[in-house]
Amino acid sequence: MEDALSRGSLPTYNEIVDYAESNAGFLPESYRDETIYELTAELIGHLHACRKKLPPGETQTNPAGWLDVHDAGWRERLPIHLPEDVAACNRLFNNLLTVAPRARGGGIGLARYLYRDLSGAWKQGFVAQADGELAFDALANFTEGRFRAYFAGRAGQLMSREFAHVYRSETESNGNFTVTSQAIGRLDLIGPVPFSEAIAVNLVRDGMAIPAVCWPGGSQRVSNCLVLRPTDREDRLELLATGSLRSTLPCLFVLTPKGSTVSGHEGGEATRIWNDSTWQLWRIEGMALVVTPGGERYRIESAANTSDDRRLELNQLFHPDLVFEDTSLVAVEAPLNLRQFSADGGATSNGVIRVLKSGQPIAARDEVSGVVTVQWQDDEGFIIDRGRLLVLPRNFELRGQIDSGGARVEWHELPGWRIDALASDGTVTTTTDRTEYGWLCPWSGTRNGYQRIQLTDPHGSTIKARLRLTAKQTVLLDAEGKVRTDQPQMSLAELRGSLLLTSRPVLIDLDLRGAGANRALISRRIEGETPMVRFGDLAQSLLGLSAERGPSVCLLDDSHRTICSIRRPQEQPSILHDQIEFARPLAEGELTVVRSLQCPDEEHVLGDQDQLIPRLLDKVPGPLLLYRRKGDAVTTRPTVISGAQDAVPEEALDAIARAAVIQDEALRRRAYHALLSGAANNPAAGSTISRILRTIHSLRGLSPRALDITRELPHFPNLLCRLLLAANSERVESIVALERDLPFLWMALNVNSWRDAALAEWERAKEDFAQFYDAKDAQSQASALMKERIDFLVERTQWFAGIRAALGFSSELRSDLRQLAQEHVRLQVDQSDPIATALINEAEKAGLPADIATLNYHHYATLVAPVVLAAVASGRIEWSPAVAAGLRNALDIDHNYISAAFPHCLQRFQS
Repeated sequence: MEDALSRGSLPTYNEIVDYAESNAGFLPESYRDETIYELTAELIGHLHACRKKLPPGETQTNPAGWLDVHDAGWRERLPIHLPEDVAACNRLFNNLLTVAPRARGGGIGLARYLYRDLSGAWKQGFVAQADGELAFDALANFTEGRFRAYFAGRAGQLMSREFAHVYRSETESNGNFTVTSQAIGRLDLIGPVPFSEAIAVNLVRDGMAIPAVCWPGGSQRVSNCLVLRPTDREDRLELLATGSLRSTLPCLFVLTPKGSTVSGHEGGEATRIWNDSTWQLWRIEGMALVVTPGGERYRIESAANTSDDRRLELNQLFHPDLVFEDTSLVAVEAPLNLRQFSADGGATSNGVIRVLKSGQPIAARDEVSGVVTVQWQDDEGFIIDRGRLLVLPRNFELRGQIDSGGARVEWHELPGWRIDALASDGTVTTTTDRTEYGWLCPWSGTRNGYQRIQLTDPHGSTIKARLRLTAKQTVLLDAEGKVRTDQPQMSLAELRGSLLLTSRPVLIDLDLRGAGANRALISRRIEGETPMVRFGDLAQSLLGLSAERGPSVCLLDDSHRTICSIRRPQEQPSILHDQIEFARPLAEGELTVVRSLQCPDEEHVLGDQDQLIPRLLDKVPGPLLLYRRKGDAVTTRPTVISGAQDAVPEEALDAIARAAVIQDEALRRRAYHALLSGAANNPAAGSTISRILRTIHSLRGLSPRALDITRELPHFPNLLCRLLLAANSERVESIVALERDLPFLWMALNVNSWRDAALAEWERAKEDFAQFYDAKDAQSQASALMKERIDFLVERTQWFAGIRAALGFSSELRSDLRQLAQEHVRLQVDQSDPIATALINEAEKAGLPADIATLNYHHYATLVAPVVLAAVASGRIEWSPAVAAGLRNALDIDHNYISAAFPHCLQRFQS
């Protein structure tokens, strides 16, 4: 029931019954009954109707009580008998009525989506799943340990941090191992990333990167007829199949190249709902025929009696360093092996498969090489599936390296093939030092981290591609592939897609500068190809130590050479007569947006990609937050502005919005301090707490430093604690993430602040319940609600189990401290550096638990981090810049261990 209610829209009656039947194995046998499924479906429908009546603010505390007052008789309309214990019923209904929408399912995989962006255009993207067991043979030669997983390619330019941790563990069987993945937070849609691009992932362990792997389900999806199905969101369509398809779904959507014709057939209807310069999107009801500009014919049928989804299975080659300029090409290994499959997993042999070379059929498939077209047609001539393939020898090698004189390219196991270097205009260019298996292409102008090449197959067909290069020395490549030797200043957004290449182990220093007394330095050892976003979280953590404006983090190699500096974006626009002008034009995929501080949940796009000077919108009243974004990152410094001159506010400004437009910074800060201090411990400040929660949740990629009100939060630890205690399941992720950008850590907040905050929230809940219950019942309801919130936070983040015990609730801990510490030692490497020494000194001063003191914590310094955090929270040691830097360093190394060990250490100091 909770899973169905967590969906963004109401599932149909049949969908709920089907879902229940498909998951019956998880139910007690006595519950596996159609009558129970049908009753549950009816109950979910009623609860969905109740949820739609709730005002937004009421989902925070007591929705059942609100319905009692404003929708009399709602309980009687539910299709179940309710027990006399009203309090128990309320707890159940409040849980169900406030369950947050969430992504469906877990496991491992990847789904492709067409999504509508803020400008109304449809783009291609994907959603990855990263919780479960993996089959990665690439990890066979490694020992046990944790790998950080980063997206590469175009997806890597849209993600600002790792998306999962991948663990390799030995099994009892000699030589066998398992690989499991754990997602970092909720994985949302990433785009635009074309379906034709394989989703590559870089895995980094202890600073060493292994060759990129293809994420399960992330192989290329290439076709001139892409079939999609509707989802529970109007702005998303999920890729269902390529080629011809018959489905029982009531409607389908088809994405075809521009110039294709799609027409209804045998009573079916086809409606074009969108197009751009490349693609057309069609809605299909019934049967439709698709004809592409190249003459390919497909048949699509929805609302059919049966489904028929057939496809060709190919042995795709994954070569992340080789990117074809013709995105319709799919690399496969020789000999060509074609398998016909249907959606039910069975092999099928209906129709005819033809392999064409230069338009002519080929009979001897075992001898096929180079560029070919494979086409599976049914008996009526409609294409079931089709692909353009590049057939390459199974064990071929093609690699490039940045040399002092240019790009050196070498190849092996490519008999009969020719490899040439290409100039920027696409013509074959001169090479030197040529051998049978390689050449050197001298640098011409800008040095790049890739070399354009032309592959000529044994039959004379040519393919243009880009070959990524490795390096003999430490080299920084930006997202465009350019070699940067100018020590660039980069924003956190510009790290995405950038790489640091090394040919040996190199110690990289991250030095925080311009941060006043909070200067700190963290070191990381790297080797190979390291995504620069690996340093993003570290840099963000260091920047988060400082309350100053404009600090930066310098990256230096082990010869003290500055590689680059990392700084939050500083660019701000000028505004004249509602026209907005930035110093630079929009980059590809970048948008200029505003967000109303009164209604912060929605972004509004200004102008389009071709409009150099967009205008403010009259329909969005100020004050506004103005900035540019690309993917999940903000690329300019957010600016608070008054709004368009002719905009008319729909309602009076609240205290937060009024303070935002105060021009004098000192007066503005004073106004926020008065607002925040008044809300910290006041039970009657529930509306202010809800408003701050809403503001923080609406940031979605914006740094909390974008708004003065959130930047001031660390001055009010009681309020921070209260915000976390008050956050519902939908918003808690946003609140937890505050510590990434602001100068505080949740685990280091004083226990007394948690007690004061819990008391204020309990009093607030008691006052809310007092509207519907007598004093005694209101008190018990408030206590039950607080226990539920605290238990939820323990589920969400392990370290909160220590706070739960300090608040007088259950002190039972699932894990054993010694076991946690030993597991950390087993999976980690040497962490000795000056920051680690500072942590060790503080931990020894506070007193180490025996379970940690008996281990080599001088060598594995992160062992003592939970001790230091617990000592700070208990008031045993003082918070200082050195302690803060050391703790952030340790949390980056092993957040899981610290979160699990913290409750043990806090209990020890509290006892």
